[in-house]
Amino acid sequence: MITYFIIGFTVFISLMAFNDTSIVRKLIFHPASIQRNNNYGTFLYHGFIHGDMNHLIFNMISFYFFGPTLERIFVAENGKIGSTYYILFYLSAIIVSSIYSYFKHKDDERYMALGASGGISAVIFSYIVFQPLATLNFFIPAFIYAPLFVIFSLYLSKKGRDNIGHDAHISGALYGFIFTIILFPDSLKNFIWQIGNVF
Repeated sequence: MITYFIIGFTVFISLMAFNDTSIVRKLIFHPASIQRNNNYGTFLYHGFIHGDMNHLIFNMISFYFFGPTLERIFVAENGKIGSTYYILFYLSAIIVSSIYSYFKHKDDERYMALGASGGISAVIFSYIVFQPLATLNFFIPAFIYAPLFVIFSLYLSKKGRDNIGHDAHISGALYGFIFTIILFPDSLKNFIWQIGNVF
């Protein structure tokens, strides 16, 4: 499965980076450097390194819980090319989830970001489109969890008192939702139908 390969590759690169700061310097997302040196590859590369072991484990466990199911859906809906759509979706999600942060921080030399959180958020929200009644954190239905997550992330982003990429979480989540309903138009009807049956 592609999900397991991505997890393995991310763990491998992250572990290497833990022991070699030069890897971090090359791959980290630093908008000011992108603007100055045009190293646009870091829009993607930073999604394969993490700040510490807890950061890595949390992201990869989240990916492990949601990624395989989503990958199977992509393949079931599109046949063999579904695997290609899936990997392009994940990689593009890492890139797209960083665009807002780039424009927000391109003149801030101190701002840097790393981690797969934007891509993972996209995967989770794509999963929610297909499974809106699934229970997530603390047994909250997915269709309720989704807006709460976005609102809470917006609040934390506005406060800006932690070292978490809330903007990437929000951008990734929105991208995951929009990408899914564009690639699978019937998914939106199914999403609405499932929620409607609850009420």
